[in-house]
Amino acid sequence: MSKSDSKNCVTEIAQLSLCEVLCKMGRTCIVCKSSRISGKKPKSFFKPPSFPEKRKIWEKNLNRALKNSNYICEFHFKEEDIVREKVFYRKDNTVLTKVPLKSTRLVDHAVPFSSQPPSSGPFEKRSSCENNVLEKSESLEKRPFTENVVEGTKPSEKRSRENRLTEKKTRYNPAEIYTTVSNAEILLPSAWSKVLLDTGDIVFATFTINKLSNVITKKEVRLSKDGKITFWCYGKQIEIDEIVMTADDLRRTICSFDDSVICKGIGVLDSKSDYRNLTIDVKGTHRHKSCPMILQENDLYVCEFCQDLNV
Repeated sequence: MSKSDSKNCVTEIAQLSLCEVLCKMGRTCIVCKSSRISGKKPKSFFKPPSFPEKRKIWEKNLNRALKNSNYICEFHFKEEDIVREKVFYRKDNTVLTKVPLKSTRLVDHAVPFSSQPPSSGPFEKRSSCENNVLEKSESLEKRPFTENVVEGTKPSEKRSRENRLTEKKTRYNPAEIYTTVSNAEILLPSAWSKVLLDTGDIVFATFTINKLSNVITKKEVRLSKDGKITFWCYGKQIEIDEIVMTADDLRRTICSFDDSVICKGIGVLDSKSDYRNLTIDVKGTHRHKSCPMILQENDLYVCEFCQDLNV
């Protein structure tokens, strides 16, 4: 590989989007309830595998049932099972360069642990944020009369975070999102457009060209008058594990949707291909009928369903 080729590879792959980091901060690990960013280092989150057999192994290790909407953070995996970079080699098999991946992934045999993995990992180090919290709590305990802070607290002030979230949901009015978005511009990622349909629905979309040189929608988010929000990819409605409560939530969700990676489908079919489950999207790409369109973080280029088409 020449120096110019190596430089092109670095430019193409090493694009860690700040938008991606900010938009996914709301994700929470189902095991340790950690936020997406701890201290200075962003953490990677992984979804449970789609294959039932593999998912059972994860559930057994974590001692809990898992849903497709759940996430497990990198703290619960061996560091050697997390792929963070792509390695380029010379002809003599020596390392030419290492390029960080935009989205980390897991090796096929990776399994999570409910606590610290057997090998050394992030659990051994506390973030600066966690250290500050511990230092403040310790200094507070050393002060005299700290018990008065608790005794003087009114019962109404001792609400749990869960109760506050419940209150927020009861105040949620879907129609308000439509009114807010229709009367004001929201900041969209580049290449995205806002379109008002004759039906009154608002569509946020990004466009591309299919094999026939026709303009088609690549990704779109539809907002109906009643506040219902749906997500589409190449003309297929898909499920997105995001909770949209406000117009600002909608903006962050669009930002996250923009950063998501689309399954590449199957480029070449052969005699072993499963034509019974084959479909073609509006772009002309061959896919499995159950293709989720959007890849999980532990998938590389093609979803598990499309991989099975040529097995």
